[in-house]
Amino acid sequence: MMIEILVDGKVTLHVPATIHADGTIWSIGSPSRPVLNGALAESRGISKVTCADQVRRGKYTSDVLACGMVMGENFGGRIARDKDAAAEEAAMTPTEREKQTLLQAIANAERAARRCDRSEDDVEYQRLTWKAEKLQADFYARFPEEKLADQVASLRDRAAHGRDIAAGAMLYDSDGSLSYEDQCERRDAGIAEAVAIEKQAAQLETAGA
Repeated sequence: MMIEILVDGKVTLHVPATIHADGTIWSIGSPSRPVLNGALAESRGISKVTCADQVRRGKYTSDVLACGMVMGENFGGRIARDKDAAAEEAAMTPTEREKQTLLQAIANAERAARRCDRSEDDVEYQRLTWKAEKLQADFYARFPEEKLADQVASLRDRAAHGRDIAAGAMLYDSDGSLSYEDQCERRDAGIAEAVAIEKQAAQLETAGA
């Protein structure tokens, strides 16, 4: 990805980079180099000459590597961000930005609930689950069109799944007890159910248009 480095809100550097497992940003190249935070290094008594020399040699001490930039806010008013993502966000309307913020909050709450060890703290799991559900309900109350879109998408997914099962009815018979006519009947019933669900989705979509 292309990373932008901002200092006090102004873009000072663009660098094609990857993110290492420890979260630090490294430039793409041969060799790859860490993107160092000069302000952080200076605050720790590491001179620019030292940093530049280690970058030149491609050999780094642990104290210099500890000054590597990470995504988001960094020491000294530095910010590192995905250039394309920042451009997309800048192009968002206030409503789109609000939606994105709320959806991220929902995703964060759901992730926290999934990571909760229920064997240790089931109460915390319930709290996090309820928080995610409350955030989702608030989102739908704020943006009813999103609830409608999700309902339509869910119905279409159900219909597609039903069609897949119907198609498989002609290929699968666990004990060989079904005749060809039985298989056709199961297939036709599955397709009819899928068509009914698709009709429901279309009606719901039309009502919300």
